[in-house]
Amino acid sequence: MKCKFCNLNKESILFETETSYVLEGSSSHHGHIIVAYKKHKTSILGLKTEDFMKFARDLHKVAVIVKKSFNADKLNLALFGNWEPHLHWHIYPRYVGDLDFGQPPLLQWKIMKRRVFPPKIKLKKKPLTLKEKKEFIKELEKEFS
Repeated sequence: MKCKFCNLNKESILFETETSYVLEGSSSHHGHIIVAYKKHKTSILGLKTEDFMKFARDLHKVAVIVKKSFNADKLNLALFGNWEPHLHWHIYPRYVGDLDFGQPPLLQWKIMKRRVFPPKIKLKKKPLTLKEKKEFIKELEKEFS
């Protein structure tokens, strides 16, 4: 099985550092960003401490920029590794008006190999606009230069 993060096309990468790729996540949570480790590792336990610290520094910098760029009330950070066996973090900007605010982000859960939405709450998709992407990338370039 091909690894999704090891086979990224250049267009899907918003930004990259020596250690990480920064990608747009699901549009179910506006501003959802993924920070993926460049090398194929399945867990932080497979990293040397120095490599983990570089990855953690990238994650922290990107999280600060996500909160600022998308004017989030708070952030949820998640490391699952259940569906994609490649080390990556999700950064979810959260807003007081979210239907699922105060709860973990509602995801398209996988049941019997099919993704389904949790009952009762249907989230509206709101992908990043081109302007938002450009401004976000500009902030990343400034921070990582």
